[in-house]
Amino acid sequence: MKPVIKCYLYEDSLKFFGEGPYRLLKGIERLSSLRAAAGEEGMAYSKAFALIKNAEQALGFPLTEKKVGGKSGGGSVLTERAKEFLSKYELWREKVNAACLTAYEEVFHWPKIGCAVMASGRSKRFFGNKLTASLRGKPLASYAVALATSISFDKRMLLTRSEEVKALFFDTIPVLLHDKPHKSEAIALAVTALEDMDGILFLQADQPFVKEESVRAMLSAFRKNPNACYRLSFKGTLSSPVLFPKRLFDPLKHLAEGQGGSALFADGEKPIGIEAQSEDELFDVDTREDLILGQGAPSR
Repeated sequence: MKPVIKCYLYEDSLKFFGEGPYRLLKGIERLSSLRAAAGEEGMAYSKAFALIKNAEQALGFPLTEKKVGGKSGGGSVLTERAKEFLSKYELWREKVNAACLTAYEEVFHWPKIGCAVMASGRSKRFFGNKLTASLRGKPLASYAVALATSISFDKRMLLTRSEEVKALFFDTIPVLLHDKPHKSEAIALAVTALEDMDGILFLQADQPFVKEESVRAMLSAFRKNPNACYRLSFKGTLSSPVLFPKRLFDPLKHLAEGQGGSALFADGEKPIGIEAQSEDELFDVDTREDLILGQGAPSR
């Protein structure tokens, strides 16, 4: 959800200027032709002409003037007063939208949620880079990346030690390539990069069947109570992904060497389970046998 403001100017009770006339004038500025600008907007020339004349009448000065000669045989250009008016309209619109966004954030208090796709595992039991291995014709990690990019997170990033993984996804999602040897260090990097968020969803790149609906349910629950921690679960079994609130960012940055976020649960943190639609969502690939099993599991 986001606010959308449309800025109009009225003379008495009659609207005379908004995005339509604004785009027309900017088109004339670029194309030196009202007819061409109208065509670009998919608007009849007669309607475009009427819009400009209506605005001129309300403002009390001409917005366009004839251009004589040239290769195209003439056309229309903006007057100096029109250019000044457009600059003021743009500045006013910018200030209105900024004020609207500030008021929206003050009133609704929507928490900002980031997503960290964790692709830093060493694949020791897989004997190769499992994240680039093919599952149903696509690299294993592509399922998590597709999920992360299908949802409007405030920020998202992928953390990996693998140049291969970076090469696959750098133009799809921001990638943080690192050489940290331990899981705890990768988590600390993610938290540091996303510490301006109110919550971070840690999405494991080797879980290909997590559904978008399940993640949206986690985000919805977090927005209602942004101090709680949420985990995807199925029939009482808690798993990943995990959504950590801001109050746990500092403990996550100071995990003991080799620890994962689940260490906080051993210390007494009680996460809230969000029920998955099927057990397959909790499935992850650790071995080549798992990859073979995944070929036959229900897809996202």
